[in-house]
Amino acid sequence: SLWYPRAVNEMRMFKAAAEKANSLDPVKVAAALEGMKFEVLDGGEGFMRKEDHQFFQPIYISSFGSLKDKAKDPFDEENTGWGWHLVSKIDTAQTILPTTCKMKRPD
Repeated sequence: SLWYPRAVNEMRMFKAAAEKANSLDPVKVAAALEGMKFEVLDGGEGFMRKEDHQFFQPIYISSFGSLKDKAKDPFDEENTGWGWHLVSKIDTAQTILPTTCKMKRPD
């Protein structure tokens, strides 16, 4: 079971930015991240806002309990009959809040 898909998304996006920049130089990778869109692990699109490097992605709300329908809820934890099932999803566009950040970029 994967506990932190958001961290996986961020690391995969960092890798994509390093490849786009053809460098591991932090300034070049940061520039490549600005405005980058990315297909996230659980489905949907994430992106890095240019103004403040805030990463946005869908939010999945899940519940842990007894699984009644394995076809609908296939995430059985260690064959216990218990697992995670999706309760709700908040699309990326609905997670965005305005920013007042005045991020200083390297010269």
